Amino acid sequence: MIEKSLVEKLKVVSEKQRKRAVKVACELALQACPVEVSIVAESLRYLQSGNQLTTDQVSGLDALAA
Repeated sequence: MIEKSLVEKLKVVSEKQRKRAVKVACELALQACPVEVSIVAESLRYLQSGNQLTTDQVSGLDALAA
């Protein structure tokens, strides 16, 4: 469930702040529900290094989610 006020706040912050929020959200999600799949760990490490996910990483995560 998404808090409406959070959505509004994310609309007005900088891209750098949105990226930071995504990284933190991913970290918190994995703390709450650990996933032992290499694509997840690799993607999180990539985000933590300040990088954007590659097309292949996004496709792999999408496939896992499906």
